[in-house]
Amino acid sequence: MISNSRKPITALAEDIIALSKEGSNLSLGADGLQFIREFERHSDNPEAFEELVAALEERGASLVDLMRLPLEEFVFTPLVVMRQHGVGHGGFHTGAMGHGSARLRWVYDCGASRTEGLQRLSDEIGILAGEPGDAKRRIDLLFISHFDRDHVSGIVQLMSAMEVDTVVIPYLDDLQRAIILAGEMADREEAGANADPGLTQALFDPVTWLTELGAKTVIQVRPGEPGFDGARLLSYGPGDGPELSEDVKGAKPILVRQSDNAVNAADDQSVVDSGSGWMVTHFGRKFGDWCFLPYVTSARQSARDAFRAAFNGLIEQREDESIIAAFRRKMEETDFPAKVKATYKEHELGDANAVSMSLYVGPFRDGVCFSRKSLRAGQERHEAGPGWLLTGDAKLAQVGRRNDWCTFYKPLKSRIGALMLPHHGSHLNFHEDILDIVEEDCLLFACRRAKQGDPLHENVWTVVERQRRPVAIVSDDRKTSLMQVSGATVLEYAERGLSDLAKEWC
Repeated sequence: MISNSRKPITALAEDIIALSKEGSNLSLGADGLQFIREFERHSDNPEAFEELVAALEERGASLVDLMRLPLEEFVFTPLVVMRQHGVGHGGFHTGAMGHGSARLRWVYDCGASRTEGLQRLSDEIGILAGEPGDAKRRIDLLFISHFDRDHVSGIVQLMSAMEVDTVVIPYLDDLQRAIILAGEMADREEAGANADPGLTQALFDPVTWLTELGAKTVIQVRPGEPGFDGARLLSYGPGDGPELSEDVKGAKPILVRQSDNAVNAADDQSVVDSGSGWMVTHFGRKFGDWCFLPYVTSARQSARDAFRAAFNGLIEQREDESIIAAFRRKMEETDFPAKVKATYKEHELGDANAVSMSLYVGPFRDGVCFSRKSLRAGQERHEAGPGWLLTGDAKLAQVGRRNDWCTFYKPLKSRIGALMLPHHGSHLNFHEDILDIVEEDCLLFACRRAKQGDPLHENVWTVVERQRRPVAIVSDDRKTSLMQVSGATVLEYAERGLSDLAKEWC
């Protein structure tokens, strides 16, 4: 007989019969998900499984009824593998969805800053691209959090090695691009390095730069408004949503706009509001249980005004000339970088360069029957959800910006299982309030070179230690990579499909 069971077999049998009778609309609900979890536990025990089948037959049901319930869960719950690659101070997050082979791939940031990390990044891109001579693999969505070198230094190699369908970037007006360019020049001048011509070109006109690299579509996401949240996008359920065009087949990301509730593939170079996101179709023309939800933090207007005032005389902007065009013209002067550094540092303009795009990747409904398995960095299996919240260099120490960000992602709290600490764990971007939007057993991680005795900035480490939060450091050692597979595992071959899919990323 069954020991340590939360429910007797007879009760499980009654549940399956009742749910089968109600299941014509293939909507499980919380009770159905609980039943699946209970059945999974019992199915590992052959004696229990036989007893369950016998109990069903005694009540006029069959094993076919037993299999109907997990079928819808499997249809609308994708099989996913995600990985944070060990490239040190920088970032390279990849993911794929499919059964045995990838049907949809995505990337968030692709850059590193140190010699070891740059070499590791190049190697990891090569692995992701597959064997030389094979047909180019496709990246469906490439997200760039911001245009600092340590987040974009591998973009050219990545886009040369793979076909990229859609690139998603923060919206940057002329002034903001000039601000970022000035910050990059100041940092490189301080390090005694020359300007990176590729990055300079990207900042002058990021849409053209990405299009020339091969992007079919470039989407720009505006900074979020105060009090903005992502709940509207998350109101869809599995199988819900508008009727999509007949050419939508298999797993495909569909843009859902925040502003007008329209669902379309988006025009090239379009600009959308924060709160827009991508829902993924799964086995047909309806949404499955997976989404990509970006949010862009903004620079305060006072910081933007301070930059304009500080650089007004230095740039010598002409009549009818944009500030970015003036900046480009002045780049030809040999002493301009040194002047940029001095002005930027003197006026402490760092907060003007606060635009960074966070991204939630994961399921969008509560109670989903996901199994999550970690394959890297000795992680324990946590009960927190399988979604990842990636933060780039989001400057969340500033209270207004942090509150807006927290409001936006709070509806996803139960689904976030991994949270990237912003700006590699820097105390300048951190506040412990950001930990309130994730469950206590959510894995925290930072991407940086791990120093002996100083895995994070000291006061950040003090906070996470005090709260006894699980934390991992992704350094430029490949063994520190974080890798996770997740999906519905009620059907045995789902596990095999995940295993085969994961091989593409090892």
